[in-house]
Amino acid sequence: HRFDTLGFIHELGHIVQKEDMIINQIVWDGRTQNLEELRVDIFARSFWMPKKCFESVVTQNSCCGKCDVDAVANYFSVDYVDAFLRGKDLCIW
Repeated sequence: HRFDTLGFIHELGHIVQKEDMIINQIVWDGRTQNLEELRVDIFARSFWMPKKCFESVVTQNSCCGKCDVDAVANYFSVDYVDAFLRGKDLCIW
């Protein structure tokens, strides 16, 4: 059983975020999430996959303008969706 590192960092994000946030429901990537959950998800991805390192790994795993997102996900030990969303967070794709 693999330790859920990104989940742990997600929970750490809750600690960093303000406790008294107004909860607004939004639809994002086909999932309904509240604003706090969205922010801590972005925090977790940013913490675990820092921008410069992520961009470097994407470059190393790209050919002909296409990136092997599975390879990027494997490098960071995260799910495909989390690697893909980090790329979206950074406007890489």
